[in-house]
Amino acid sequence: MRIAIYNPFGSQSPTAEKEITERIRLAAAARGWSAIAVHTSGEVEEAAPDVVLNLHPQQRPKLTLHPWLACFWNPVSFYEGHPASERHEMSHDGFLVSGPRLERYLRDIFFETPRMPPVAPFHCSSSGARLHPPALHSGSRLFYVGSNWDRARYRGTFGALAAKGLIAVHGPAERWDHLGAAYAGALPFNGRSVIDAAAAEGLGLCLHMPGHCAWAVPNMRVFELAAAGCLAVADRHPFLAEAFGDTLLYVDTGNGEEELADRIAEAVAFARGNPARGREMAAAAQEIFRTRFSLDVLLDGIPAILSALETAAGTPAETHPPSGGRHLDADAAGVAEGVEVILSAPSGREEAVARTLAGISAQTHGALSLTILGPAAPARIDATRFRRIRRLPGEPDGAALAEALAGLSEDWFAMPEPGCLWDRRHLSTLLATARRSGASLILAGALAGRRTPEPEAAGLSQGEMRLLRCLAPAVRWKRSAEEEAAPGALLAHRGLLQEEDLRDPGLTLLAAEFVAKRLCRRARIAPSFQVTACLPPKPETEEWERLGRLTRLAPPETEGMPERLLPATGLSDLNPAMAERLPRLETPADFRKLPQDKPIYIYGASRGGRLVHLELLKWEELTLRGFLDSNRSGEAWGLPLHRPQDLEPALLRHAVVLIASQFVSEILRSLSGIPDLDIRNAYPYIASH
Repeated sequence: MRIAIYNPFGSQSPTAEKEITERIRLAAAARGWSAIAVHTSGEVEEAAPDVVLNLHPQQRPKLTLHPWLACFWNPVSFYEGHPASERHEMSHDGFLVSGPRLERYLRDIFFETPRMPPVAPFHCSSSGARLHPPALHSGSRLFYVGSNWDRARYRGTFGALAAKGLIAVHGPAERWDHLGAAYAGALPFNGRSVIDAAAAEGLGLCLHMPGHCAWAVPNMRVFELAAAGCLAVADRHPFLAEAFGDTLLYVDTGNGEEELADRIAEAVAFARGNPARGREMAAAAQEIFRTRFSLDVLLDGIPAILSALETAAGTPAETHPPSGGRHLDADAAGVAEGVEVILSAPSGREEAVARTLAGISAQTHGALSLTILGPAAPARIDATRFRRIRRLPGEPDGAALAEALAGLSEDWFAMPEPGCLWDRRHLSTLLATARRSGASLILAGALAGRRTPEPEAAGLSQGEMRLLRCLAPAVRWKRSAEEEAAPGALLAHRGLLQEEDLRDPGLTLLAAEFVAKRLCRRARIAPSFQVTACLPPKPETEEWERLGRLTRLAPPETEGMPERLLPATGLSDLNPAMAERLPRLETPADFRKLPQDKPIYIYGASRGGRLVHLELLKWEELTLRGFLDSNRSGEAWGLPLHRPQDLEPALLRHAVVLIASQFVSEILRSLSGIPDLDIRNAYPYIASH
């Protein structure tokens, strides 16, 4: 296996990211794999890996169509509030997760989507291939290494330990030089030197930030100390206590830095006075590390995730004669959903067209037809791969596209730009989304090339790609789709097309953009929540000004199309028709019209319920009694939380219940036995945020 380890920080920066990269490389080499450090999407493409490990999935999203696994080992509180972190996280195909609390967070952010990516346990650990025997002795000092990036954590504690000669600290000189003789110099981050230096002391210190403790996420310290055979003096971190038990010496950190220094000094005195016992404890901790938490063991999760992704993707489509027959990805009745791909092939774009055509041919979905607009496509195309191949002569423009759309032979169509790349499961994923949602316009998660690289910021490498905004479930789908609709990321049903769409707007390069934007303005969009398309940079053309005028003047709704643009329920609701019959809350004005003389309950106490709660707080004349939930009771967002069956029937009679959940029909059924309820659907309001 070939692994690319993506570190968005520069290769010359002596950071923990460089050290963990080297440790992963050592562990991978021990099992015959290769691993390479990369810092840009271009380097990922050049490495051609089987999988990419992203060390900072909050800072950078998935940037290529390779499988990307997020190293999910930072407490959520470290990046909470970052405007793009959740969207970046959700772009990944799988997750290497440090502990059950982070996995629960993942399940929460994917809850409103039709997928839950595969996960495997993983920690910011060390290789088990370089273990040292315990060497604690009566003169051991506490080994500690760190970047001390904020310069303030435990400054008083480290100073007190240094004054007593109890600690040897390694790291950047400018961060630790205030410790005097206790500063032991910098160490190269090569995956080995830190472990070797720790082994020489036989004793080490492991402290965490409050966020690590709150999320039960361990940092690197406990693992490197175990690999080095050190007896660890550690704070009472929940993961350490559960995983390593009484093989560590614990100290309390909540009573001030001076008190902490005293407790650590007592632990050092015990270790120095009982070296044989300390070595026994270190050996036991090392065995736990070797068998459960070394990178050699944790890397086993990567093939399992890749296998799950491969199963989900399906196998490459078999070739099929033009006469048709059974194809992959048939619906429940066994009938294949045909897709016609309209590929623009202008003169001079032969290489880009060939790349796009290769991606189309590699799709796992088998029922494909192909229409080529322009002369730049290869003269010979495998006719057995497509049910129909149609070539329209001349350069592609609005008239040619209109002709192609008027002559569609399949129920669904897509319009990839020259240079657009698709993951081989792209069409299968979008069709599956269509089946689940009942929508006629499906939007893929997509990467878009930049005409100019993103400026460097905060030490991050330049980003050649950007992640389109239409991925996170909290996004305003309609607005973002209109702003960033790209033909190569859309799959549309032919039933959406109207006569007005087949008129030639006089556009050449942006003819498909025009059609895409018109469809997005009037159709309900279902996002796939998976990144399966990589789009070329937008062309530089004066046509953008004309496109803006044309689409701005287009009517937002057209006769014959649904009036309601916001979804009535979540994509996983098994009976969306029930939800459609309920009165809807879509805007703040709808909340203002709620009855003032009735008690109000919000059914659903997660983030959707919180959005509804915050809107209700604006209207003081309304009477909010609390939250309802099918399984939980207690308190939510400072209000009572009840199960409906636990309340006296009189309390709910004539009440208003606002459903704030993606399973509207299921909740509606659960309330069907309660008389005189005024039930309203707040899911459209949630979906608009």
